[in-house]
Amino acid sequence: MGNEGVPPVIYMSLCPNCGSNISSLRLMSGLACERCLPEDVRVNGLEELVRSLKERGTLKHLSSVERLLAEFKAVSDIFRTAVGSEPMGPQRSWIVRALRGESFAIIAPPGLGKTTFGIIMSLYFSSISKKSLMIFPTKTLVGQVVQKIQEMSKNMERPPLLSYYLSGMNQSKRDEMDKTLSSGDFDIFVSTSRYVIDHIDELSRLEYNYLFVDDVDAVLKSGKSSVTILKLMGFSPQDIDRTKELLKSAREGDTSVFDEIKKIRENSLKDRVAIFSSATITRSNPVFTSLMGFRPGSTLIYLRNVVDSYLISKDTFTPSVELVKRLGPGGLVFVPVDKGTQYAQELASELNKWMKASAITSSNSRKLEEFESGQIDVLVGVATHYGLLVRGIDIPWRVRYAIFAGIPKFRFRLGEVMHPLAMLRVLTLLSLVLKDQEVSRVLRIVRARLRRTSPAALVMLAKSIREGTISDQYFIKAYEIVNKYLQDISILNKIAQLGDLSISDGTISIPDYLTYVQASGRTSRLYGSRLTTGLSIVIVDDETLFEQLKKKLSLVLDEIRWHPLDLVQWRIGETRVDDLMRKINEEREEITERKRSIVSPPLGKIKTTLFIVESPNKAKTISSFFSRPSTRDFDGLRVYETVIGDKILMVTASGGHIYDLTTKDIGIFGVEVRTDGGVEAIPFYNTIKRCDKGHQFTEYGEGNTCPICSSPKIRDKVTTIDALRRLVMEADEVLIGTDPDVEGEKIAWDLFFSLRPFNSNIYRAEFHEVTRKAIMESLNSPRRFSVSMLQSQIVRRIEDRWIGFKLSKKLQSEFWKEYCQNVLKENSCGENRNLSAGRVQTPVLGWIISRYQDYLRTKRTVYVARLLDKFTVLLPKQEGVRKNVKINVVITSIQKKEDTLGPFPAYTTDTFLSDASSFFSVSAPEAMRIAQDLFEMGLITYHRTDSIRISSTGIGVAESYLRNLLGEKYKTIFKPRSWGEGGAHEAIRPTKPLDVEQLRAMIEEGELELPRKLTFNHYRLYDMIFRRFISSQVVPLIVEVEVLSLKAKRGDKELTLETPQLENVIKVRLSEPVDVPMEKLYIPFRGTMDSISKNSRDALPIEVEATVIGSFMKSDVTLYTEGDLISEMKNKRIGRPSTYAFIISTILKRGYVFETSRVKRLIPSKLGTHVYEFLNSKYSNFVSEQRTRYLLERMDLIEENKEDYRQVLKQLYDEIQYIR
Repeated sequence: MGNEGVPPVIYMSLCPNCGSNISSLRLMSGLACERCLPEDVRVNGLEELVRSLKERGTLKHLSSVERLLAEFKAVSDIFRTAVGSEPMGPQRSWIVRALRGESFAIIAPPGLGKTTFGIIMSLYFSSISKKSLMIFPTKTLVGQVVQKIQEMSKNMERPPLLSYYLSGMNQSKRDEMDKTLSSGDFDIFVSTSRYVIDHIDELSRLEYNYLFVDDVDAVLKSGKSSVTILKLMGFSPQDIDRTKELLKSAREGDTSVFDEIKKIRENSLKDRVAIFSSATITRSNPVFTSLMGFRPGSTLIYLRNVVDSYLISKDTFTPSVELVKRLGPGGLVFVPVDKGTQYAQELASELNKWMKASAITSSNSRKLEEFESGQIDVLVGVATHYGLLVRGIDIPWRVRYAIFAGIPKFRFRLGEVMHPLAMLRVLTLLSLVLKDQEVSRVLRIVRARLRRTSPAALVMLAKSIREGTISDQYFIKAYEIVNKYLQDISILNKIAQLGDLSISDGTISIPDYLTYVQASGRTSRLYGSRLTTGLSIVIVDDETLFEQLKKKLSLVLDEIRWHPLDLVQWRIGETRVDDLMRKINEEREEITERKRSIVSPPLGKIKTTLFIVESPNKAKTISSFFSRPSTRDFDGLRVYETVIGDKILMVTASGGHIYDLTTKDIGIFGVEVRTDGGVEAIPFYNTIKRCDKGHQFTEYGEGNTCPICSSPKIRDKVTTIDALRRLVMEADEVLIGTDPDVEGEKIAWDLFFSLRPFNSNIYRAEFHEVTRKAIMESLNSPRRFSVSMLQSQIVRRIEDRWIGFKLSKKLQSEFWKEYCQNVLKENSCGENRNLSAGRVQTPVLGWIISRYQDYLRTKRTVYVARLLDKFTVLLPKQEGVRKNVKINVVITSIQKKEDTLGPFPAYTTDTFLSDASSFFSVSAPEAMRIAQDLFEMGLITYHRTDSIRISSTGIGVAESYLRNLLGEKYKTIFKPRSWGEGGAHEAIRPTKPLDVEQLRAMIEEGELELPRKLTFNHYRLYDMIFRRFISSQVVPLIVEVEVLSLKAKRGDKELTLETPQLENVIKVRLSEPVDVPMEKLYIPFRGTMDSISKNSRDALPIEVEATVIGSFMKSDVTLYTEGDLISEMKNKRIGRPSTYAFIISTILKRGYVFETSRVKRLIPSKLGTHVYEFLNSKYSNFVSEQRTRYLLERMDLIEENKEDYRQVLKQLYDEIQYIR
């Protein structure tokens, strides 16, 4: 990347070598500061930088990097000699981590060279006289590894002393091994895990440095195995017991215990490195993972390359047999759980007439090995989520296709005992429908217990429930609740609509979409960097249930397309089945060929990618799109790791902004200005610090304390940068996925400058919604960093600092002294540092003051009278009108009219904040915080936007929702609208076709896991966004209104009314005759009321009694709400989507304005009024609405690359010279 147009910036204390100040341009070139290297030196990468520093004798902080690079070269040399190639991306990352002394787990598919890496590291450690232990699950693997170590070490200068254990070895060899171990006269010891468990007492006394464990999944499944490994690593029984106690405290909310666990780990591990390898993880062990400092992830679930097809047939048996006969070996056949094992056995028996087929259950798991070896051609099993055939098989070289002999489902008759998982789902839906506290309590307990239940225990639980021997009172209570309410037809219909159940002839069917994803995914697995192609065929025996299955799958899989299977033409859609199977077979043959060697170059290119986002919530959401990720704590960062095709993806968070303008006495408020031959502004940035009291600053106070409250407990973002600099050395490329606006771009540039000396492959990833599809697109299509957006943000920040600091200083000293003495009548008046001024906040404060003055001019008392128990009319203050007085209201005429309402475009930031304030009295800062949460959790698109555009993806979300809601009738009301031309930015919209009740149901059922719990406000603002969006894609609304003309009197005396006309909304409907619940659509007013004319039998005029129920102060001018003020900012082009909420929160925090408690109206304080008068009288040229708007427009032009940022900075510099 060239440095054309990149503004010169000084980053304080950021030189990678000496910690001095350094310019952005030198960082961009991968250099150290000028004191470490002269101006004319150029380097190509970190290795050259270190070499240049060493040659000059100025190598300091990077000396540790020099040692790491030298060690890495030594490992690479061994790798090249042994394997014949360089280590690839993931292997390079693992080598760096091992050399640093980090213990970790490698959960990755076959073909990535995990075992090769493990062997090479043992050879390296032996070359530096460090001992290694290597543990494998089988005798065969031990023999293969021993052979490879012997072959690889032939050309080494000092071949390792190799010892190993093989079951069946003769006594003399056994005695020789025992002697070698007891004397410590070995470099590498290789053994089976069974031997280690049986001889842990002797082995735990061995002195060694490196442990490699293959098949960590087996270790974590067995408590004995995990304790054995912990003991081997040096942990004592007391350490393990203490960790159990600490984890119990953590569950009760005490997070400080993790520091103690970390100390136990450091004291026990010392300099030992443990690396655990596996293709899959099905269970986790909290004590093991806490002591080791990482948590292994799980298998890939949603990454798949499956051709999903279907065949409609009530008979599932005959088509299943026919399909297997035609497709051949390598098949898995799944039968529905309601047909059970007997049906699977019958199907397998019939298939045996043509090929070797076998039914499989948990009691005959050896059939998997026979299938893998080719002794069995086809396996038949029950389609259940915890079934052996669904979750216990990962053989990418063997499985070619899957056939579902009926839709995977839970099915039970009303009154029949259902499976615990089916009961849990029904109980969840009942909880949502009933909103009963006791039902919710039982649900929470039962759900928690089922989540902790292993597959084997679940089978036993289901059996005890069927046999009526269950003793758990909460399960008994849960079944009682379910059985009671399933007898109520109205409840049944409600949960069917909410939870996609099929009810027919007293039978409830629930599509088991997760089992389909898992089971069909067996045909498409990662091997190396390749995701194999698979074929899935569903024989559809229930078309209604199939539609519900497709709906559920569309929510969890971004793009799933169903293709009809034509048995006669032997085609799936437009594809010939023979062509598809040829491709599948070729892939399997290539994998089989490579699998024959335990050590071989990886299949396809794969790289390690570090993906940096701002928020930990966003990092967790993104990493969970593909599997349950592995996690590790790395120098204070939480790093998530998963595999996506050709990438090992590490995801972590920067925690927002890293740097801000310094408050040190440098130049003009942290900006050095050079005026030789022009004006050049050079901002100085320092890391952001935050104390435990929440104060944020850039410069420490005395004794490295908080300059505001003197707290010594401070979190400095320099620790984040140091950790990221170490982390990027593990990656082949770094992608920075901060928010897609100028603030996000500035964070991205700051990270780029900071990390560039340590990794030259750094790019920008941009996405506008946190969905699997959007993230994959951003990862596969990174862009260059935007120079114009950086320029714009720097100008904004300098402008804010120069004007804000200058005017704030005037307020804090000059204004405050005058105000304190003359208004507050106080004698001791020092500075008031709570006061501040800003270019935008000042005119906004002026609007509030002006509106309040207009309000006061027409302020008066009005009385409220209620009639017909639902209407109110207003009366001005007059004789005879007071609280509790009865009056008569005469309805003189009723006219009906119809108005067309909408369609409204989806929300922009300002309209969203305005409605959040108007509908729910949610403040702008709170609404933005909630929107940020919803965005980071992948529920809505980016929320800082001026655009009303809807993408084709967004239109598809609306269409999918309406189709699921209305069936084919949706076409009558669906009117797809893009609301604007193309571009990157969109309006605020939901990312999934889920209304608020469906969203709540998916979360409660555990089908949608979010990184944090949603609150009441999260749900109602999501509902508001969803309804507004759906309304933007349908026909307009028709509003039927009655206009009532009114008169009032008390006795014979006529009274004056403030509201002589009353509009009564009696009906809201779509302009097309399709029945859609109005709560699904956006209606910008509160509800409807019954028709007066329809319900009244009296002829006009109608006289009714009304009661005066109270009074309030009214004006012809309405005070601003936060929503009104944001709309005003948008209309007058003051402020931006990213600043609306901040401006309002600032003037409230400073005490310039306060908000009324009930109706949330904004009223200026005495202080705010005087502040505005001071600024407007002395500095109106700087804070006027016109000047502010002009500068904001210039900044927009800079962002669009249509204005020279240096000219705008020159204007600002010239301008502040006049602030005296």
